[in-house]
Amino acid sequence: MNASDQSPAHRATGVTDHQAPALRVTGVTKRYPGVTALQDIDLEVHAGEIVSLSGANGAGKSTLVKILSGAEHPDSGHIFIGGQEVNLATPHAARQAGIYTIYQEMSLVPTMSVVENIFLDEFHHGAVVRRRPLQRRARALLDRLGANIDVDATVGSLPLAKQQLVEIAKALKSEPRVLLLDEPTTTLPPRDVGGLLDLMRDLASTGVGLIFISHRLDEVRAICDSIVVLRDGRRVARFDEVPETHQIVKAMVGDRYENSLAAAAEEGSEGKLGGRAAEEVVLRVSGLTDGHQLAPCSFELRRGEILGVTGLLGSGQTELAECLFGMREPTGGSLWIDGKEVRVRSPRQAIAAGLGLIPEDRKSQGLVLDMSAQKNMTLASLPQFTKFGLLNGQSEARHARKQVDELNIKCHSVGQATGTMSGGNQQKVLLARWLTQNSKILILAEPTRGVDVAAKEEIYRLVRAYLRDGGSAILVTSEVAEAALCDRVLVLSAGRVVAEATHEEIQQGQDRFLAHLR
Repeated sequence: MNASDQSPAHRATGVTDHQAPALRVTGVTKRYPGVTALQDIDLEVHAGEIVSLSGANGAGKSTLVKILSGAEHPDSGHIFIGGQEVNLATPHAARQAGIYTIYQEMSLVPTMSVVENIFLDEFHHGAVVRRRPLQRRARALLDRLGANIDVDATVGSLPLAKQQLVEIAKALKSEPRVLLLDEPTTTLPPRDVGGLLDLMRDLASTGVGLIFISHRLDEVRAICDSIVVLRDGRRVARFDEVPETHQIVKAMVGDRYENSLAAAAEEGSEGKLGGRAAEEVVLRVSGLTDGHQLAPCSFELRRGEILGVTGLLGSGQTELAECLFGMREPTGGSLWIDGKEVRVRSPRQAIAAGLGLIPEDRKSQGLVLDMSAQKNMTLASLPQFTKFGLLNGQSEARHARKQVDELNIKCHSVGQATGTMSGGNQQKVLLARWLTQNSKILILAEPTRGVDVAAKEEIYRLVRAYLRDGGSAILVTSEVAEAALCDRVLVLSAGRVVAEATHEEIQQGQDRFLAHLR
């Protein structure tokens, strides 16, 4: 008997129908003030099936994840586990029902050991715990994943790929029927992504149903059995056979993607972000080092130019960005902006010198999530809206609304809390902050990480416009293809610049360029 054929009386008995989907969602709707986040969503995941939940930023994926995880409650609709209707009132209730969510930001305690993280609920204050049985159980769970990890090691000492295995072992402890993975590959180095996808296949083979959320459509096509696409809070497509990438994109964003490509072609960008750099040097970096991760580094940036900085994870790109913006104290070197030496030992000094930063982790390093989009936009430039020590809220709001229109930021009002916005729109709010400040130089650290195809193209469009208007940018990225869009690219290895190439040189000799990344 299918779940759809069950009567309310049958559901109330608590009997599990083993022929029913592992998870069935029907008619789920969720509204917030001024916006409908989800409208009549249906979704099925069968045991052993990997289903992609795809959609552009703001499509409703995060809201559905929160509902399935017990963090939010739907206004209407039903959720069934194995044919039995469930009430996911809390995250604990969701896990008890058999749904476990692994978020992009892992929930591990870095100062605690692996075994303590896996069995955290058994290590609560004052409890008497027999450690050895838990160590054996932890090893068994990790062995199931093929993970050779010391269960007594501190989680913070492990590389990200192994931390993620600990997170999955923690989930398997409760024998979930459905495992929901939200952007699990975003922070992993490329060499570890394949291992995670293989592990997902292995888990599915044991009968676990998986929901996989990723903006990387090559991963979606490689791993998933079916694809459900959301757009503007509605389910617009389900593919039971994996389609071509362009079909997924068209379902995700409709005409927006094609329009953004047409706009890029009209700009003459031809797959490039820059192209109109002047000879004038706006930034000169000489011997910059933090004495640890970043070796003495020297380069120049010209007005209107975008300079790419890339390398394998841990090669020094992050440290370079942090030294330039004063988040990390350099132990040597100097910065010259417009021919004048400047001292940058704090973000405040960096901002005063004309620098702006979109950091790798926008949520913890860039945005104040509880504050409105308006307040986040104007955070670095409040004197512009202040007279006689009083903030002119109307002027601030007018400016914020103008930025929302010009940057195509999707929000129900400029007063919306930034933390409730999609990743792509959060990035645009950060970009609006530095445009408001009239920053001369933008440092863009992984600016398109975790955003969808359409949002990525929109961010590129805004960067092109910024460069055309005389701004200059440094693009720090672990994505080689993204770095190759820049006018010039520096390759870092072990904190040192080991290669430099122009966009044209990369196009002509890509293999030679890639050799420096090994």
